[in-house]
Amino acid sequence: NDLIVSCHDGINVLAERHVNTTIPKFLACCAEYQVTGDEYYLTTAENFFEMMDEHMSYADGGLGVHENYENEDVSTLAYEANETCCCYNMLRLADYLYKFTGKAKYAHYFEKVFYNHIMGAINTQNYKGQVNAGKVYSTPTAFGYHKLFSNQRPQQGETVKEKQK
Repeated sequence: NDLIVSCHDGINVLAERHVNTTIPKFLACCAEYQVTGDEYYLTTAENFFEMMDEHMSYADGGLGVHENYENEDVSTLAYEANETCCCYNMLRLADYLYKFTGKAKYAHYFEKVFYNHIMGAINTQNYKGQVNAGKVYSTPTAFGYHKLFSNQRPQQGETVKEKQK
C-alpha cells in the first residue's frame, strides 16, 4: 500500500522492485477509477505512468533490467532489458489513461511501444525452415547484442555471444 500512496504523492519508490508485478497494481487503480470515479486512483495511475515514461524507461519505451526497476534516470545497457510482457502491461495502462483523459502523450507512448516492443517481438522471418519461428522475451540494450527469438536461445553450456555468431 505504501507503493500506491507514494506514487499518488509523486514519490518514486520503484527502484529494485519487480517490474511486472508492479504495473498491475496501477492497472487496478485504473479499474477502481473506472468503477468509482475516485480521482485519487486516476492521479495515482497518471503519476506512476509519468515516472515510467519520463524517468524509468529507455528511449524506445521499454523498461527494466533483469526484471527489475533501476534508480530514477538510470538506464543500464544490458542483454536482458525491456521485457515484452512489461511493455504489454504498460500499453494496457496507456490505453486506460488515454480513454480517461484524452491526452495525446498516452497514444504516443502506445504507438512507440507497440511498434518497438510488441510488433518487434514477433519473428516473421523463416528461421531454419520454420515460419514465425518465435518471439522475444526481452530486447537487449547493450552493444553487440541482437534479439534472440524463443527458438534461438542459447542451449545449456552455450553463451549468448556464442549463439549470436
